[in-house]
Amino acid sequence: MKTYILDNDKVISVLEEHKNINGEYPNTNQINKIKGVLPSSKWIQRHGGIIIFYKSLGLHYIDARTGIRRAKVATDANKKSQSNDIAFSKALVDAYGERSIHWQSPYNKGKSLHRSDFKVYKKNGDFFFIDLFFPQDMDSFVGCINTKLKKLSSIEIENNAPIYLISCNTEYADPYYIHCFIKARKKKIPNNIHIIHLPDAYGLFGLKSIV
Repeated sequence: MKTYILDNDKVISVLEEHKNINGEYPNTNQINKIKGVLPSSKWIQRHGGIIIFYKSLGLHYIDARTGIRRAKVATDANKKSQSNDIAFSKALVDAYGERSIHWQSPYNKGKSLHRSDFKVYKKNGDFFFIDLFFPQDMDSFVGCINTKLKKLSSIEIENNAPIYLISCNTEYADPYYIHCFIKARKKKIPNNIHIIHLPDAYGLFGLKSIV
């Protein structure tokens, strides 16, 4: 097996450049996107994880998953999520009318605690469900989708209506990534469940775009 040897000086230079531009060192997801001398996130995990990786280089890395940093990330994400919910709700009302939008509607006529963010009625009486979520990164996106799919598989959806799971973090999970994620899944996603990117949702539902 070929041994992978880091060029520490070059690696540190790339990491410091990222910090100078972005205000912090890259996490594992960001490292995967940086071409050149950096190892892959899989290599980092096999060698003790992101904290050990930075310590081995003599750099201090603040893990976004812990402590104050984690709380700040979660708070920022929650604020953005609430902002998206409000904006999207207004756009739905403008397009379909307030009487056609049901907030926090159960997926199966009130028989379940599982609720959608919106149940939207069309002029012909058909309806569809919308569930917005705000992943903090790619790992969070995958976790959110898997959790939602598991939840939805456990209940009978009213009229087998379409369900749109909308990723509201426009920095992650673009349409190409979503396509690759769906294609790579071993278990097929039901035909009535659709995973889409927030900007695409505005076009799909004929909403006035503000993103």
